[in-house]
Amino acid sequence: MMKKKTTFFICLTLVMGTSLLVAKSTHANKQEVNTPIVQQRGNEITIDANNPIYQQKIPADSTTLPEKKLNTNPLYEHYVQQNIYIPGFFREQFIGKSTTQDDEIIQAFKLSNNKVLSVHHSTDFPYAVVTPGYFYKDYNRLVLSDSKGTIEKEVPLYQGKTAYYMSSSDNQNDTYTFIYTNGLVNGDVIIYETVDKDLNILSRQTVTQPAGVIYNRMSIDFNAEKYHLPLLTNVATQKTFFIAKNIGGTLNTAGLAFPSVNFASYTPNGQIPAGTMVGIANGAFTNTSSNGFIAPLQLGYASGAKGFGTVLVEWDQNNKIVFEKLVGDGDGSFQYQSGISSPDKYYFTITDKSNKNSNTKLYLYDLNQHQLNLVAEYPPKTTLTLTKNGASSVSVYGYIVENNQPAIFIGFANNLTFELTGMRKIASDVPITIRTMLSFDETIFLGGMIEGKGFVDSVYGPTGNWTNKAAPQLKYNAFLGSALVIDNYAPAILAPQNVILDLEDTDLKQEINTGSQNILNNWLITGTKTGSLSDPLAIKVTDYYDLSSKNISGQKSQDWLNKRINRNPLDPTRAIDWSALGLDLTSRGPQKIKYFVSDENKQISATSRIINKMDNETIWNEKGALAASNFTIHVNDVEALTDNSSKTSAQLQAWDINSGELKSADVLVKQDELTAIQDVKKAYDQLTENNHPADLIKPYPLTYEFTYDGKTLTKTITVFIIDDTTTVDQTNNIVLYAFDFTEYLHHVKELSSNKVVQLSTASAWNLTMNWGDTALPANKLTANVTEVPVGLNHVTKKGLYPVTIKHDQLVQTKVKANILDSEATIHVRQVILDSNNNLVLPLTGYFQLNNENGNPSTSHSKQEQILATSTNDDTLQVFSKQVSYMNFDHWWYEINPIIPQYYEYAGYILTDSKITHQASDRIDNQQEKPLLDFTVKDTYWVTIYLKASTNHPKSYSSNYSQNSFGKLP
Repeated sequence: MMKKKTTFFICLTLVMGTSLLVAKSTHANKQEVNTPIVQQRGNEITIDANNPIYQQKIPADSTTLPEKKLNTNPLYEHYVQQNIYIPGFFREQFIGKSTTQDDEIIQAFKLSNNKVLSVHHSTDFPYAVVTPGYFYKDYNRLVLSDSKGTIEKEVPLYQGKTAYYMSSSDNQNDTYTFIYTNGLVNGDVIIYETVDKDLNILSRQTVTQPAGVIYNRMSIDFNAEKYHLPLLTNVATQKTFFIAKNIGGTLNTAGLAFPSVNFASYTPNGQIPAGTMVGIANGAFTNTSSNGFIAPLQLGYASGAKGFGTVLVEWDQNNKIVFEKLVGDGDGSFQYQSGISSPDKYYFTITDKSNKNSNTKLYLYDLNQHQLNLVAEYPPKTTLTLTKNGASSVSVYGYIVENNQPAIFIGFANNLTFELTGMRKIASDVPITIRTMLSFDETIFLGGMIEGKGFVDSVYGPTGNWTNKAAPQLKYNAFLGSALVIDNYAPAILAPQNVILDLEDTDLKQEINTGSQNILNNWLITGTKTGSLSDPLAIKVTDYYDLSSKNISGQKSQDWLNKRINRNPLDPTRAIDWSALGLDLTSRGPQKIKYFVSDENKQISATSRIINKMDNETIWNEKGALAASNFTIHVNDVEALTDNSSKTSAQLQAWDINSGELKSADVLVKQDELTAIQDVKKAYDQLTENNHPADLIKPYPLTYEFTYDGKTLTKTITVFIIDDTTTVDQTNNIVLYAFDFTEYLHHVKELSSNKVVQLSTASAWNLTMNWGDTALPANKLTANVTEVPVGLNHVTKKGLYPVTIKHDQLVQTKVKANILDSEATIHVRQVILDSNNNLVLPLTGYFQLNNENGNPSTSHSKQEQILATSTNDDTLQVFSKQVSYMNFDHWWYEINPIIPQYYEYAGYILTDSKITHQASDRIDNQQEKPLLDFTVKDTYWVTIYLKASTNHPKSYSSNYSQNSFGKLP
């Protein structure tokens, strides 16, 4: 019937619209009940890969939000979810309804107030075991219920004795017309009864049937013409079908040829008993493209025995038979599939209810070729209704038994092979025939009949009990009720961008070292260290089905779902496998991290977002970030340093903090600072004694500038130029500078660690320092001066000696100490006091130097003779310089003057700097000679004073004024 076909198309589109694509690729007959249907798959990652028990694949990022309940809600505008779902079909309530006859809900209409008007049809046809026969007037009723099948009102559909229901129509104005006969007697009337949505009877129109014909069946053809169809009560005497149209209250009839098939060959006795009836199946008669007709004829016994034949017949435009074939056993097995038929193609199913091993078969009769073909087969006892659902899909509902699991179902069928796909099932303990289905958002109203007394939740009636049937043959009861049709999609997830993760956070570092994850989890999921899931940067998740009261396993809470973010669906209590999700805490910069959430059925949706990992060397604003690290470079390599190589050495990164797009190529390098670094090599090669390498081998600034989207970031790093004596300790972030130095042998024994640190110009720097910071405290620097036997305190002769400089006993470098023989520099003069004209004035002073081991001396290692100026003018501050090399551990020199004849020793002045020597300041002690301590100073100034010992020299003494060392006077 046209109206039934239209009603089902609308209902399946509304109820299962989100599932249409699934039907193209998923075959329900190869699928268990409520298994996930996957529409989109991409590259996957695996979490907990090292544990075979908990290995779990996480799908590629979703890019759409396919679930209609979410994608039409502005709250979920930027959420995504994987296009995977479990097709849910869950019973809400089903109500039984019974009389003494066979009962069914034969038709239903969705009312404007979202209630349901359905037709309860009762009959004992073909058994005729109920008096007064076949149809009892009070049992055929109009039923008003809510969308879930709760009955609110019912009224009988009748006038006179009985009411054989034939058809109905929606008048599209909240009124409905039902067409039926008032009996099975020649001349009975056909009634057109119209009611409103509250079951108030608005009108009854009667049409008297012509004598000799009983019109108790009806069909609507493809041109929406209504045909009244006859029942022949005695095949033996009646051989013509008179079809009729209602025109102006009068039935216009036309005769159709009777088939020639030998029905008798299919009867138990090989003959047709008198009183055998035959009629065109209700709702299955229609026109063809060649202006003919096609219909099934059903033959049965008037005595109430089992029906025994269904013949498919095609008539041409002259009402002559073109094709006839027995296609069914007559026991209600034929079902015309008007929803997929056309004037060129006539589809029907045959269900052999008496043979539990016989498959239900779908046939196509091609009206152009006049050929009958088997199209598809379904499991035994399957009953189904098929309706076109667009150009390439067919909607279907019915009853099926698969793997010994009976169930009612809704789903799809391929429009070529009619293979069932995308099925949703509700288990049933009895066979069921669904006659009608209506859609109410996620709820569908179902009506039909059940075989027996199972499946339903309650029975309608004053006692709440089933009514006993009038005969054993009568076994069908009506049912109506509702089921929830909802696609249980994978959860939806939202991952806001611009999350900053501080890699230097003390608490985070400590937690990572202990293996805990609390701070990390909260930071990465909520967007901040102490954030909450209500914060703008927090990961948001939702699940329409799991969080709704319609969840068949019980409504879940938002907190329950939140706790499944990035948790293994196999065990949500396991630690989050951040590493597998892309997190690397050993490096800074933008990183795409995967996030996912699963529902109780382990359906997963995934997405990703950029995590901006910042350290102490990163600066950022609301647009971008710039990170660069201090680096070291050998002096031999500085000339080759360029903009790009400096960025590489600095591990420079610049990026958009919202998208993670790298922008390092846009960073500018301050050229004057780069040039200053490049020039160090040339200056280093030209070092002289007057320059120290520490003036060149040291830290230098290098500045980077990043301008992005109108915002500028500037960062100055430290470039440590090093040479072969520099140690760089990456573990402790220390750059330790020290340089080769020179020292005299007489100092080594008393050298302290601090002194050697000074001599080597040692300094330690934090490798991660900010430019402008000073060196690390010098008191952390030490030298191995006392170490036996290699320390400088143990050196006894000149040479090159290795020295180890350490910082805080952790980092060390080695330099060379060039130990020279110790020089003793003596500036000496001789002054004659109170000169006598009778005496020759000495022009040169003669001295003997004794190299002593101390004061007082216990030994001396050598003697030297030296000459010095001699004058009687104390104001003439002219000294003679003498440089001597001391023997080891003899760091003193005693000066003994060689006294000329007629002179005597008159004291000395000893200073360690060049100051004016005056006789008045001298030490006038005849017994004390100057003793120079070279452990204290390297240079001394000495004046030796002499005076005349007589005023009357002897004759022949003129040569005493000079002396030659090594000769006898």
